[in-house]
Amino acid sequence: MTVYIETTDGMFLEGDLLECYSDEITIDERFMGVITVRRNEICDLYGDVMLEEMDSY
Repeated sequence: MTVYIETTDGMFLEGDLLECYSDEITIDERFMGVITVRRNEICDLYGDVMLEEMDSY
């Protein structure tokens, strides 16, 4: 599954391994709508996607 994450500062990330560093991010998945979730909730929503959280930019 490919997940698209757009951070609040305009960065756009795509792929199976995503670097999430914004407090709130917008997820645009192909067959779902656009969902805004907090960074600590993304692993629960997309458990089959490997996510890596980067503290350093």
